[in-house]
Amino acid sequence: MVHIRLLVKKGHILKIGERMIEIYLSGHAFEYETKDIVSLFYSEPVVFVKASDKPLSQKRGLFIMSIASETEGKIELFTKVQREDTFFEYKMSVEIPKSPIVHKRTVRRMVKRGILNVLRQLESKEIPWGILTGIRPTKILRELEERGFSSDSIFQQLEQEFGVSEEKANLMLKVTQNEKRIMLNSDSNSISIYLGIPFCPDRCLYCSFTTNPIKRFNNLVEPFMAAVNREIESVGEIIRQKGWKIETLYVGGGTPTSLNYEHMKKLLQILDKEFGLQRIKEITVEAGRPDTLDQGKIRILKEFGVNRISINPQTMNEATLKLIGRNHSVESIHRAFEIARGADFNNINMDIIAGLPGENLDMFDLTMKEIRQLKPESITIHTLALKKGSKLFRQKESYFLPEDAVVEEMLEKCRTESNEMGMIPYYMYRQKNMIGLQENVGYCMPSKECIYNIKMIEEVQNIIALGPGGVSRIMDFETRKINKTYNDRSTEGYISRIDEMIKKKEGALGIKK
Repeated sequence: MVHIRLLVKKGHILKIGERMIEIYLSGHAFEYETKDIVSLFYSEPVVFVKASDKPLSQKRGLFIMSIASETEGKIELFTKVQREDTFFEYKMSVEIPKSPIVHKRTVRRMVKRGILNVLRQLESKEIPWGILTGIRPTKILRELEERGFSSDSIFQQLEQEFGVSEEKANLMLKVTQNEKRIMLNSDSNSISIYLGIPFCPDRCLYCSFTTNPIKRFNNLVEPFMAAVNREIESVGEIIRQKGWKIETLYVGGGTPTSLNYEHMKKLLQILDKEFGLQRIKEITVEAGRPDTLDQGKIRILKEFGVNRISINPQTMNEATLKLIGRNHSVESIHRAFEIARGADFNNINMDIIAGLPGENLDMFDLTMKEIRQLKPESITIHTLALKKGSKLFRQKESYFLPEDAVVEEMLEKCRTESNEMGMIPYYMYRQKNMIGLQENVGYCMPSKECIYNIKMIEEVQNIIALGPGGVSRIMDFETRKINKTYNDRSTEGYISRIDEMIKKKEGALGIKK
């Protein structure tokens, strides 16, 4: 049972930013989790204080207290937030779980929920995803299913234990239901391959990926091709030794189609030689920038068995395209789409972004209208994230970003129109620093799900990653632990350290030479 007591006193409320946020913890040491929830409301630095410090209620600024204790077979949690004479309190108690693992998890979630509730009251701000701050919220839902919870009880758990809004809980349920067909076909002997190509025509305003404008860094293309060929050959040998079957290959970046025709053909030839492209169920290539596509490149993709491509406008507004550094036109998006359709590509995804600088709901409506005319098989809607490695993050004060409520309307518009097009939500994930604390969702026509996206996000399959910044994920299917190996993020570092990264990958996979 949850007990809540709210106390409010009149008083001047200071502006956050006049000092750092002070937090006192007792009975637990969940500092990371506490900061994680506080960061949903504030960007100010956090300091953890001791009971021996000067009485904090007399200090200027924000003070948060979280105290956990055990008595009479129950875990008791007391949470308080105070800013001068304004404060809120939250009390909660649950029975002590028998399992030590469940006990720790229960206290951790109680602490996060307590902080969330008092700050929601103080700031009058709703947090749609509650305490689910991780990248993969659907993993919680799958965990509840495996523990035998029904759909109704899962819904209650999401709302009551995790503080998830009704709308987001419904979205999670739909996504997990729709991805089950793909999930049930998971085989520990099958793997997926990700290959990152670190080149683009230009670097977008919001981008933090490992990528280089190809004209300026053309001198890196040949050494990159030599390095990645070696890594592909090494992984091909590992796959043969392990007896693995490649289920999906995803070529991303960057923009893979920014490579010229000759380099693209060489890359596909080595992939075919080592992996046998015609035997792979799903091959996706990010043809994200329409100004990198032509008849020749589309033909070579088709020739080597690529059966899914992504043409990513992000927006269908010319002014926004220029603002975010995508030096192509809306017309070029239509032209690229028509070329792909003309080559019989029948599985085309289009990425769009909600919350781009300077955009309003009418501009987003225009993007959705244009997308509907093209009739892609899938749409991936991203919420703009302010990534630390991006120009937008460094210069965010120079750009007008839509308000949270407007971004929420944009996402709702995409949900409604995707549904009217006959699409279903089939995968989702979240990122740090997303506007409005929202999510990214993939919608598709039935049977047009991207298998790689589902297997990667749900972490149910070994993923071998090639290229700069690649993160390989090797599963222990008994313990569900994941061993990760990392490639150097920079293209220059990847090229110079390729032998070291190959050996590291071989070691992680138990290959002895």
